[in-house]
Amino acid sequence: MQEINQNFPSIVSSLSRMKLDDSVKDEIMANQRMIPPGKSLMALNGALVNVEDIDLYL
Repeated sequence: MQEINQNFPSIVSSLSRMKLDDSVKDEIMANQRMIPPGKSLMALNGALVNVEDIDLYL
């Protein structure tokens, strides 16, 4: 994960060509249905966090 985060622009093309299991695709689709278009969602260790309650600049 650290390599992906730090080198994302250089590996994005290879990531986009990776094949995913159907279970991963189903989970992604289910997650996309939970969030209306134009909204954001933040999860920390699997728990949903209200982004309006967080000040990232503290």
